[in-house]
Amino acid sequence: MNDWSEAEGRVERAYTLYEFGKWAEALRELRAAVQINPYNADWYYNMGLTLDAMNKYDEAVTAYQQALSLCPDDVETLTSLGVDCTQLQQFDRALAYFERAQQIDPDFEPCYCYRIITYCRMEQHDQAEQMFYLARQIKDKCPACYFNIGESLFTRGQYDRAIACWSQTLELDPDYPQTHSRVAQTYWAKGELATAADYYRLALQDDPGDINMMLDYGSMLMEASRLDKAAEKFNFVLELDPHNLSARSYLADAAFLSNQPNRALRALNEIIADDPEYPLVHLRLAKCYIMLGQPHLARQHFLAEYADCPTDPRVLLNLGNSLLALRAPKEAAVCLERILDVSPDSAFAHQALGRAYSKLGLLEKSAFHSHRALELDPNLLVAHWNLLLLACRRFKLGRAFRHFWAVMRLALSRKYRSGFVRRFFQ
Repeated sequence: MNDWSEAEGRVERAYTLYEFGKWAEALRELRAAVQINPYNADWYYNMGLTLDAMNKYDEAVTAYQQALSLCPDDVETLTSLGVDCTQLQQFDRALAYFERAQQIDPDFEPCYCYRIITYCRMEQHDQAEQMFYLARQIKDKCPACYFNIGESLFTRGQYDRAIACWSQTLELDPDYPQTHSRVAQTYWAKGELATAADYYRLALQDDPGDINMMLDYGSMLMEASRLDKAAEKFNFVLELDPHNLSARSYLADAAFLSNQPNRALRALNEIIADDPEYPLVHLRLAKCYIMLGQPHLARQHFLAEYADCPTDPRVLLNLGNSLLALRAPKEAAVCLERILDVSPDSAFAHQALGRAYSKLGLLEKSAFHSHRALELDPNLLVAHWNLLLLACRRFKLGRAFRHFWAVMRLALSRKYRSGFVRRFFQ
């Protein structure tokens, strides 16, 4: 057998391996083939397709460019380059490849069809719709076109129109990838959780090993308060991938919501053993220890989370309030000040910071932030309570009575009727 025959034999094996989903082995055969014969554009193109299947888009671009250097006017290669550049968020390059394909063959429908997604990612939705209608003039019944314009409609919050487009995709091609899952996600976004669950089940019939889809489905079941079913999905993910930290994280959330802090604790400790820097793991461990009545351990984890310097304002507010409850006002104040750096009009941050400064003995700062909280939201009971205590400490009885009656009014209002404050005043 000469070298050329060996190369062709390797390519034949690569095709077979690709069909069976053995992409790494297929790629090795194709690379060996082009080492022998580096002048076959089709082999580089197939290498690009294999790398796409492995989600290695940057390497696929290189393979397609090698194919293009051998066959500069191949519209399929140009379109594949456009698709992968879109995946890599290199939108200007993607559009240049699509436009070049259009100039070579104005009737090549995919160069319009896949531009829909590029314009969608660029948030140029009018251009996306224009590409949709241009594509349909060439090929009216293209499932990919309907799928891609559905993505644009979903991004704009036009959920019913998106579902209609994806339904058209399924009518044209019942096996079109990811369509059932996108419909499921759209019904979830609409709050129609039972219908969303139906479509997730269909999606998993199409691809039972899709871990990301299984995690999505489990998250939706958690939102629907079907915690046992959600836990089943996350455990199934762990059977497929025992080191999947997202599944363990969701399992911890499901256990916590089921009032099973020990189970949540086990899942969180498994996460921290694999990745001590996993986002918010210390915050969640602290909450478990609070549920278990171990505030000293909770305080350790709250301080560990504080040391990681989170940046999400919601996390910082949660952390600040928790540190206040565990008698760490200095650290709480730092967290709350970080919120005001990015959200200076956060009434809840001002309210909590007023409490923190009061505990630190910084009464002027405490009063300032409590007053600012009430300017932003006059119905913040804790801000009134803090100002009541400050007025009493300063013997300003008129102000004290004014805030006392505000506390009474809010405590007995509908907003607080079921809370501990109302029971305190009864």
